[in-house]
Amino acid sequence: MKADLIHYLSFNGNCAEAMQFYKDALDRDLSVLLMRDSPYGSAVAA
Repeated sequence: MKADLIHYLSFNGNCAEAMQFYKDALDRDLSVLLMRDSPYGSAVAA
């Protein structure tokens, strides 16, 4: 049985390099949605 794990992480700053590292190290797919691009983006201070 295959289980999907969907989790949400929030960082203050730029963590693109770290996420790329874990994607490569774990040999997995990575989907990233920046808060500014989300439906709540206008509610978040830049």
